[in-house]
Amino acid sequence: MNIHMMKQHSPANDFLSFWLGSTFVWVLLLGVAAPVYHAMAQDTIRPRTSIPVKIGLGIHEGDGEIGVGFLYSVGWQKSMGRKHKIRINPQLTMGEFHGGFLTDVREQYYRISLYEFNVHYDLVRIGAFSLVTSAGVFGEYSRGLFAAFSTMDGHYIPEAYFHHFYVGGRVSMTLRLTPKRSRWAFEWRPLSIYLGNRYLWGYAMMFGMDIPLGCR
Repeated sequence: MNIHMMKQHSPANDFLSFWLGSTFVWVLLLGVAAPVYHAMAQDTIRPRTSIPVKIGLGIHEGDGEIGVGFLYSVGWQKSMGRKHKIRINPQLTMGEFHGGFLTDVREQYYRISLYEFNVHYDLVRIGAFSLVTSAGVFGEYSRGLFAAFSTMDGHYIPEAYFHHFYVGGRVSMTLRLTPKRSRWAFEWRPLSIYLGNRYLWGYAMMFGMDIPLGCR
């Protein structure tokens, strides 16, 4: 069936363009934020518990829905070990996606709610910087609307609402900045991949910070 005003595309090209554009945006944000990190430094004991908050961009595809959109998350985090190299992190991630940024895709608008439990480990630590590897599991609820459209041969396809549930796992790599004289930590996560049942996959690039709770 031919769909009106839809063009052929390469998923690989869409992904590469999105990744390059997102990387450029976050590099600029990090450059602007670096002086702020220094200004917030203070002599204090690093807390073991924190509230991590993040914002970012992502690509999401499930059992019919596909889109590009914004993500934001909030959670709770507990550091373990004398050197704080292991962290456990339950969190809630929300996202809003739109299919209009992709070609050869039906117009659609939807939201996701992602309930995650993650474990982070500082694989390499040099001074205030760490390369962090993460793994976790999640449950996701996706709901939204497929827009109405007409095919080139005159058939009208009405709008349709949908809601899907998914479960799966995720892995990520993060660059983490923890200034020695600051209770705050800052993260740039250029790579986060989600895989789940019913053909679910997702990619996210996020920037965030850990808001300290207490001193230990």
